[in-house]
Amino acid sequence: MKRRAFFIGVLPIFALSALLIVVNTTNPLSGGPATILLVFILLYLFFLPFFYGLLNVLAVGWRLVTRQRTANESKQTRLRRRYYVSSVLACLPLFLLALRSIGSVRLVDVGLVMVFIALAAFYVARRA
Repeated sequence: MKRRAFFIGVLPIFALSALLIVVNTTNPLSGGPATILLVFILLYLFFLPFFYGLLNVLAVGWRLVTRQRTANESKQTRLRRRYYVSSVLACLPLFLLALRSIGSVRLVDVGLVMVFIALAAFYVARRA
């Protein structure tokens, strides 16, 4: 329980702080590929707890609306599945940023990225 609270509460603050430091102190042209990779990793670490918390809120809301209980699934399995799906969803902003960096953000491209993320999330949810 404590690790999850740390994950949801402290990790995005740490990632955002580190991201602001990296962005303000380095130049992408002089920093090289390692700096760009660090920026993408920090963005991923920022969005991962956001999507995990969002999935938890949606799951609790869904359970309150439908008043259904999952019969054969433990709480740990549900949380693990939400973590896996949120790790796929956290790639969405990174893919859109990568498209933006090469100057190719069109409606078709955004739609393809959304379809890809939806298929990946469906696959991960079924495998977990």
